[in-house]
Amino acid sequence: MFEAFLEGFGLLLRVDIYLYICLGLTLGMFVGAMPGLTTTLAMAILLPVSFKLEPMLGIPFLIGVYKGGIYGGSIPAILVGIRARALLSRPPSTAPPSPGWERAARLSKWRFTLR
Repeated sequence: MFEAFLEGFGLLLRVDIYLYICLGLTLGMFVGAMPGLTTTLAMAILLPVSFKLEPMLGIPFLIGVYKGGIYGGSIPAILVGIRARALLSRPPSTAPPSPGWERAARLSKWRFTLR
């Protein structure tokens, strides 16, 4: 049992797993930030890529795509000032959208006054 624990810890320290997670996060954020494209679409498009990888690399890659897509979907939602797609299907007991739009507006106004 202790050998299995050490083997799992060794797999946790593999650098290539973290590289594929970062690649998945980057691709997921890119697709999620484009209006009209969803995380599900990103997963469907990039699923064949994971077929060519070994399972210890493909599954973290797809997890990175999913998490990056969820994060990337909040970027246009904050900049436009509307609720994110994920919040629309949740019950009304969820927290209201963050004041990111007001902060972005103040930052852009401040940025333009420096020029």
